[in-house]
Amino acid sequence: SKNSYKLRPKAGVIASISAIHYIITSIYYQVFHLMINIKNLGLNFDDKVIFSDSSVSIPAGEKVGLIGLNGSGKTTLLNIINRNREINYQGSVLFTGKPAIGYLPQETEFKSNLPVIEFAKKAMLNIVQLEKQINSIEKNIKALDKGSEEFHNEALKLSQLYENYRHEEGYSSEARASRILAGLGFAADDLKNPLSSFSGGWQMRAYLAQLLLANNEILLLDEPTNHLDFESLIWIEDFLRSFSATTIIVSHDYSFLDKIVNRTIAIERGKLIKYQGNISAYEEHRDELIDQLENRSKSQQVEIERIENFITRFRYKATKARQVQSRIKKLAKMERIVLPGKDVQNFDFLFPEPPPVAKDVIHFKNVTFHYPSQVGLLRNIDLKCYRGEKYALIGKNGAGKSTLVKLIAGLLDPVNGKIVLNERTQIGYFAQHTIENLDPQKTIFEEISLNADEFYITKIRDILGVFMFSGDQQFKEIGVLSGGEKARVAIAKLFVSPANLLVMDEPTNHLDIESKQVIIEAINQYSGTAIIISHDEGLLEQTIENILYLEAGILKKYEGGYSQFQEFIKRRVLPEKFLENNNKNIKISANQEKRLLHKEIDRELNKRIRQIKIIEAEIEKNEQLLRDNKQKQSKEEYYLDGKKAHQLGKEIDELEKQLESLYLDWEKIHGEA
Repeated sequence: SKNSYKLRPKAGVIASISAIHYIITSIYYQVFHLMINIKNLGLNFDDKVIFSDSSVSIPAGEKVGLIGLNGSGKTTLLNIINRNREINYQGSVLFTGKPAIGYLPQETEFKSNLPVIEFAKKAMLNIVQLEKQINSIEKNIKALDKGSEEFHNEALKLSQLYENYRHEEGYSSEARASRILAGLGFAADDLKNPLSSFSGGWQMRAYLAQLLLANNEILLLDEPTNHLDFESLIWIEDFLRSFSATTIIVSHDYSFLDKIVNRTIAIERGKLIKYQGNISAYEEHRDELIDQLENRSKSQQVEIERIENFITRFRYKATKARQVQSRIKKLAKMERIVLPGKDVQNFDFLFPEPPPVAKDVIHFKNVTFHYPSQVGLLRNIDLKCYRGEKYALIGKNGAGKSTLVKLIAGLLDPVNGKIVLNERTQIGYFAQHTIENLDPQKTIFEEISLNADEFYITKIRDILGVFMFSGDQQFKEIGVLSGGEKARVAIAKLFVSPANLLVMDEPTNHLDIESKQVIIEAINQYSGTAIIISHDEGLLEQTIENILYLEAGILKKYEGGYSQFQEFIKRRVLPEKFLENNNKNIKISANQEKRLLHKEIDRELNKRIRQIKIIEAEIEKNEQLLRDNKQKQSKEEYYLDGKKAHQLGKEIDELEKQLESLYLDWEKIHGEA
């Protein structure tokens, strides 16, 4: 029978379990299929409470989404489950047996010179060990006399090793490793190259492949999507859905989690709250509970006020003394309903109103660009981006997406072709490398204030609060910040300086869910043009209208919505699964259908609002021109010059026609909105 394994709750303290409790726990775990049981977990960092007397159990084989704000303890909890002995916590973490645990951290360093495929196969411990033994005997046996007893004995050993290797499916191990690496984006030519020759992001993919190949019973993934592109995301979603290990995933991309998890654990004010269902179902259930609690709290408050009024009125009346004392006791015993507080304040910030600009914001004319080592990176690109449109730029990692937005931002010049910016186009640009432009000597507040529009000066502290800088943190010097903190400073700068073309490369990588939602709402309300590179499905689902797909150096505009584009990619990444699913009656829940409908309505409504703003700006501009031209009619240089007067009259007529058309458009869109 399986045994119960208990982690040491504190360094130097030996945890003991009685024989009876040991047996009961073991039987209980097996009957109820529990894999992990966290009991009375407590942990403080300095004066901050991370966990407070919190308990939760996770059945074997579950797919769990672990959610919570940045700093709430998600990564810490993964480390505790991963048996990190350096964390001194109270309570216990119990397992069924002694399960093998695989853990993918957000970042780690590798110094391996092994070929990528050999690095991934390291996870198959039995197979790797058998391969070493087989290679050793095959090498030694060549030097032996074929008629000798030693040769005979070694041949028998080799025969048994071959049989063991076959039993462990060693002959298909390379094919399995290749399939997983291909799913994570590695080309066939990459597999024999040393791991050290790849960037950190690709090394993390190779390590993820290693974990997926290992025979782990528990898999812990901390932001696994950070280094994946669109196609790899679709593949990993499909893989994890059918993965047998108990899996706990931390991700700020709730759309990604919703497609995988069947259980949610939320960390709220030091407590672990478990819900049977995915993230969207949990949030909907939580909202219902809060509504119920609010109603009960209001009723209770009415009752409390009624009792308090009685006590106040009759406290000093001798004939009512018994009733007063009875009510005082009732009030003291009453269990007050405590409403779940907001972890952070709700902010509603918008990007500054974009300066007026013509319809064509930017135009690529037959643009080609390549680095010396990457010939053919971008080829013959023709692209027009229009005022008020939202574009997602999608492609595999290394396809040239970041290079393309650098061309848009003017940081690179084309090798061939021409990029034409409208004379009024003002670009707001964010990318991970823009943190290099921050002044390390300035404080966060000073850096944000540097280019802030006058209107936003008084709002800087609130804006920084949205991006997780509060109180004295706002006056830390840039030079002492982590990479993630610097990235948050860089994106906060977009909220204080007007631009009519926003170019954003992975804007939500270092944000918590609340800050990400601020970005989403701001993009939806923004009436300018936005070009976004992101692997965050939630962000793209809720904001973009147009898809630019970069593949093999060619940029294509995909005609269709985001969900249709996902199906298009699924056909390529998972052709067998796609055909299989197409032959089934696929149903979605009423809640899912409602959420999808709300997203579509919100997106369409925001599009109408942006169109109205654009038309209103055009009306204002034309009305001003009309006023100016009518004033000119009273000037001598016009009414004494017939030619000028005639030309001015034509311009006034044209402006009045344009205004009439704009008024009609305004009325039409208002009616639709």
